[in-house]
Amino acid sequence: MRAHAAVHQLIYTDPILNSVYGINESRVWNAQSLDVMPRKGYTILTRWEEETMQRGGFGRREVLTVWAHHPRESMTDFAGINEILDRVEEVLLGAIHVQGVDGWLNQVVYNGRSPELNDEGYKTIARNAAFLVSSR
Repeated sequence: MRAHAAVHQLIYTDPILNSVYGINESRVWNAQSLDVMPRKGYTILTRWEEETMQRGGFGRREVLTVWAHHPRESMTDFAGINEILDRVEEVLLGAIHVQGVDGWLNQVVYNGRSPELNDEGYKTIARNAAFLVSSR
């Protein structure tokens, strides 16, 4: 079991991310699911990376990278992206034993942030935060 659905739901149902930054279910995507980036507002992409089983075989750990993007033709200031990642951090780190349709999220550990980046493929400004997600 995994906790992908629980993580997405925690992000897109957060009232602050929704009311201040317009982050809702249509703005949170798995990185491999989005070919064209929306040209207005903020978008969050999640990228699930390496997976390991926890000692004793109970549950799993996955590396999660959460990307915040904004089209660069309308903004080059990273303040909103930084605030979104601050809030995502707060939401995910506070989540313990959350059930999703694909499993239980047990715990999330923060693992750092990228520098401020220009994404040439999506033509956005972007930054990411990395986490280690334990699930069962």
